[in-house]
Amino acid sequence: NDIVLSAEARAMIEAINVLPPNYRDVLYLRLIEDFTPEEIGNMFGMSANMVSVRITRGLEKLRKELKIEKIL
Repeated sequence: NDIVLSAEARAMIEAINVLPPNYRDVLYLRLIEDFTPEEIGNMFGMSANMVSVRITRGLEKLRKELKIEKIL
């Protein structure tokens, strides 16, 4: 199980890395580092709502990149 999970996690990180920076950064911080939208917003000087929108749009792009229907 750990090997499969590790491979899936690696694939997700690789897919995140090919996204445009405005999506990549917030997705990485949210999904990998587990920061809240408020914390991410404070880091980048934007509202939590704007961060949430970028997370949602980034997840959609990530789904297409990974060719899966649902993430989270």
